[in-house]
Amino acid sequence: MAKRSVSLLLLSVGFLLGVGIIMLISTCAFSETSPADDIYKDAKRQVVWILAGVVVCGTAACVDYRWLQKRVWWIVGFVTLLLALCYVPGVGQKINGEYRWINAAAIGLRGLQVQPSELAKITIAVFLAYWFALHTDSGKHPLRGFLIPVSIT
Repeated sequence: MAKRSVSLLLLSVGFLLGVGIIMLISTCAFSETSPADDIYKDAKRQVVWILAGVVVCGTAACVDYRWLQKRVWWIVGFVTLLLALCYVPGVGQKINGEYRWINAAAIGLRGLQVQPSELAKITIAVFLAYWFALHTDSGKHPLRGFLIPVSIT
């Protein structure tokens, strides 16, 4: 049953990714670009990000959850530091009037921008899983079962 579910999930995700790339290519083919422009530029970029996502998902699937459980506070601290770095002059970058990006050129990675809030979303999920695994009886206590997790998110 589990292998069938995984196969069905992977097949569905692959199908949706394929349809998305085909749609992106079809819309780029009719955009108003000069003949010298590469009409597949956006599709190539999307494929690169898909491959990066596959690598990240494969790596995450190999990480033992007990390893994350031991280091959850370090991860939360690191992500909080990244979120605070958005407001440091020279590191944080203002886009559309908001400081939500870190310009990685400050650490030598030219052309790369990082949005720490995306990493924070994953960190919140990991932390809440840790919290509820630690406090299995938290449903009986409104403070531990509701108020503390809500205040964290």
